[in-house]
Amino acid sequence: SAYILKDAKTIDSALCLSRTNNYVKLNGSREATLKFLYEDVSTVFIDEISLVGSRKLSKINLRFQDLANGEDKHLFMGGKTLLVTGDFFQLPPVKDRFIFLKNNMDGKPDCAPSEWDDNVKIYYLTEKVRSMVDPKFGEVCDRIATDSITEDDEVYLKELIRKCPNDNDNELYKTGKLSQIVTTNKKREKINQVKLAELLPHSQEYIFHAEDMSTNISNPPTLSKGINYTMTGNLQKELKLKINAPIMLTVNNPKSKYREDGLCNGARAYIDSFQFSEEDETKVKYIWVVFRDENIGKQL
Repeated sequence: SAYILKDAKTIDSALCLSRTNNYVKLNGSREATLKFLYEDVSTVFIDEISLVGSRKLSKINLRFQDLANGEDKHLFMGGKTLLVTGDFFQLPPVKDRFIFLKNNMDGKPDCAPSEWDDNVKIYYLTEKVRSMVDPKFGEVCDRIATDSITEDDEVYLKELIRKCPNDNDNELYKTGKLSQIVTTNKKREKINQVKLAELLPHSQEYIFHAEDMSTNISNPPTLSKGINYTMTGNLQKELKLKINAPIMLTVNNPKSKYREDGLCNGARAYIDSFQFSEEDETKVKYIWVVFRDENIGKQL
């Protein structure tokens, strides 16, 4: 979302936060640059707060305290006002605890004060704008969030299930206007193979096998296809592709220049062509893709 907003940055990029579990202070030059950049900022806005974890809030607080002057260095957020919005029933933070829970970053004891509890006042919105024309749907969504749906809710939700009229229109998938959401990689892989065959039945299929290497074992065992993606850098053992097949990036490069150029988790594209190796014409060397957003990759 930071890429979609013009000139926007992620929290990590905007505040030069490390991706480690601990807080890392900036050197004098980088700190001076950020201090000048945020000198006139009085209020910090954070949306989708459910995705910001407890450690992340601690890092944000410490960074603004480092950038503050005088007595403000001892105040929450360095004396700046923090305004956040979001819904804690939505997505939780990745590899972090909910923001309202305590954390042990940098050896912080459990008895340490809570940045959230001690500094944030919560206001609840009572009007559901998105479901004003269908209040029943809004009420059912609330019960889904609290895991308290009734039998009547289940009947109501099943009545909403219907066939998508454009389910086999590859152009809609290709341009990112249509997608299917599942809860596990196993289900995703199954649907991907079915749709690849249905949407592009006459296109040649190319199968790519991961070449796994070990840094400390000369003859490592072969990894199974079913290994959890969290152990493989989110890369799968086998990948099947066709020209014009829709794709989506699912990882973020650790270098900010790629993320800020739109090459980040969630970027959608389609396969344009395959470039084969000059030494082995049967081996694909490069996969050329066209992104839905023509501005992605322009800075590289």
